[in-house]
Amino acid sequence: MIESNNANVPKTCPFKEPGMMFSDFEQQRYAKKISFSEALGGYVVARYDDIVWHSLGFDEVKRTGADYRLIYLGRSRETMAYAEEMSQGHPTEVWTSQKRGRFDIQSFIKAQNERVQIYACGPDRLLNALEDAYRENPKVELKVERFQGLSNQAFLPNKDFSVTLGRSGRRLTVAPKQTLLEVLDQHGCGIISTCSKGTCGSCEVLVLGVYPEHRDTVLSQEEKRENKVMMPCVSRCMEQNLVLYLW
Repeated sequence: MIESNNANVPKTCPFKEPGMMFSDFEQQRYAKKISFSEALGGYVVARYDDIVWHSLGFDEVKRTGADYRLIYLGRSRETMAYAEEMSQGHPTEVWTSQKRGRFDIQSFIKAQNERVQIYACGPDRLLNALEDAYRENPKVELKVERFQGLSNQAFLPNKDFSVTLGRSGRRLTVAPKQTLLEVLDQHGCGIISTCSKGTCGSCEVLVLGVYPEHRDTVLSQEEKRENKVMMPCVSRCMEQNLVLYLW
């Protein structure tokens, strides 16, 4: 499922253009994200500009032989970028509200009578509707990815906390106006970070102890409950000390 409101990708769009190469990091991360289990059916739900960014992931899914489908939503076919390319290369249903009305997400989720995975990326209204609907059907496994931070979500007030680097034993302090990522990098940890907004997942680190306060949009709710990893560019600590698998 792909939603489009624009016929052309803006010149300032941060996504890859057709024909551009992906780095090894991008290939590994995005192919992994859209890798459906061969035993399950799958849908891809994404915004129009994400089609190009994740095209490598689509091809990886195709090569596994998994049963998957793309549903592309938009006002009219004329405004839907890459509709023809995606239709030719992948099993794609192009749904235009101009001809067919608004896509019924609630009914779509309820209709899944076998276990299915849904990968979703797009505007909040689409992702929020999917998140609300999927809770009513335990056979649906939903993974969402946002390109904006959780600006409307209520978090605990920032407070100072300490972080212990489990591999070296070093203990650092994070002030309320500092991010965990800033402190880690100031002390030589060298964490890769692309967005600094909790949306890309490039700064992911392993958690060894205590409870992070997850403020990212990368991890699923289940992954956040597991507390195995966190995104230090935005996430903080629920208590006074955090332990990470770092030097």
